[in-house]
Amino acid sequence: MKNRKKILKRVCIITIIAICGTIGFFGNELVNQKGQDTDEIYEVLEVNHIAVAAYDYDIESVELTKKVKKEFKDKVPVYKVKAKKYSDKDIKRVVKNTINCSIENIETDKDTNYYELENGGYVTYYKNSGTISYKIIENDNEQSSTAQISNDVLVEKANEFLKTSELYDIKDLHMYKVGPSVTMRTSDSMEEEILEYEVMYVKKAPEGIDGFDGTGPGIIVNYNAKGELIGFVSINKEIELTDMMYPAKETNDIEKDIIENNNVMIYSTADVGENIELKEVENVLYCDSIGEKQEYMIPHYRLCDKDNNELEVVIPAIDNKYLKIK
Repeated sequence: MKNRKKILKRVCIITIIAICGTIGFFGNELVNQKGQDTDEIYEVLEVNHIAVAAYDYDIESVELTKKVKKEFKDKVPVYKVKAKKYSDKDIKRVVKNTINCSIENIETDKDTNYYELENGGYVTYYKNSGTISYKIIENDNEQSSTAQISNDVLVEKANEFLKTSELYDIKDLHMYKVGPSVTMRTSDSMEEEILEYEVMYVKKAPEGIDGFDGTGPGIIVNYNAKGELIGFVSINKEIELTDMMYPAKETNDIEKDIIENNNVMIYSTADVGENIELKEVENVLYCDSIGEKQEYMIPHYRLCDKDNNELEVVIPAIDNKYLKIK
């Protein structure tokens, strides 16, 4: 039983990585903000550290273009988050309708349910984040293919999956990407062989928000080289705008936090230099990792330089004095 649990957790971790956390809830600490006419009181938001970058960076200077600075806000909103809840009955329905098999065994703990399926696959339900994942480990002798399945066929399959699973209403999603996700090239072949495909949908962001960063919300559907379903990850959270508006981070504080690597996530396809210039900005909501309970979702700036190895810097938009990092 313990070995099976280890396998389950390992399978789920591998699956989830494809789609990284800040858990938000109000603390008891209050901060007084002096205004021109009134004194405003803000309750401090206690949040987990943003996901940590895979590499250390040594940045000495940051230049933000005028275009970027014009997009910075004086105040930013806070959103209420509620993870989608699923019962065992819901899980059994999803398994029956999409995988066409039954559940042989169920194991539960405080935050996670594990379902062993008759086809040898596993479903895991992460209660804190409304996440359901499925993965089946195929035999090592499963064949790859150099004949690529068209994107149209993959999307058609994934749309049918959404319809039968009832995990998401397709009207609430937009297509993010589709195509091969795992490939290989053998020593005796010049052609790249396809092992797996993925179709990824992202939940539509609230009005005034450009998108999401972190882990979800949305759904990924995985197929093998023959177009057969071999896995999926669905992260479903209801997001509601509150009436709370918090002072935004000042430009000099943004530059300082990036240099000091203070609760900042950096993405890049290559080494990051000591001096960086960030030319574009998006307003995004940060979605916590699947194991974290998220009560509030706070806006982040996603600062970009697409000409420099697809460099992206993600940083909370709220002034540091109103955040308590756990």
